[in-house]
Amino acid sequence: MSNAQLGDAINNTLATAAANSSANSNGVALIDTSGITDPVMLILADKINELITAQRR
Repeated sequence: MSNAQLGDAINNTLATAAANSSANSNGVALIDTSGITDPVMLILADKINELITAQRR
């Protein structure tokens, strides 16, 4: 395989992975914050939920 062919194969693999990356986060549930009373833990859980939600876009 030439360097050009290898480069094309890598680019195609990366493009496929990037196209499917949003679907990978669908199985991750958001953190239920209803029982969290510690304000620091609540902020942390909210930020993690924001990250998970952003990954789904």
